[in-house]
Amino acid sequence: MKNHHLNVIASVLLCCLMLLSSTTALLLPSSTQHSAHHSRRHHRASLTSLHATSSVNEDDPRTLIQKGMQSFRNGDVSTSLQYFDKANDSVPDNKLTPYLWQRGISYYYLDKFQEGHEQFSLD
Repeated sequence: MKNHHLNVIASVLLCCLMLLSSTTALLLPSSTQHSAHHSRRHHRASLTSLHATSSVNEDDPRTLIQKGMQSFRNGDVSTSLQYFDKANDSVPDNKLTPYLWQRGISYYYLDKFQEGHEQFSLD
């Protein structure tokens, strides 16, 4: 059991490091994704362009994930999990599930270690 908790904690720390980096790139359509060889400036310009041209759709997975992240930052972890689940459900065939590491952190904070472990193992 102790090893299990250490694995979860290590996964959470890894995810926190990922949070510090750009998370939006995971959600970009494949036509706007950038390879690792592109400059950071070019990447930021593309993200700005994407956000400027995107209409705000309350059921859009990006919007739901942003709301989930904001709820988490506001201390409302249960609501953040609801937003992440709704984002996951809005994409066919659970294609978004492997990229919802934020959901794993929410599970961790809600003491749902097994669910968090399962989420992190998909990343």
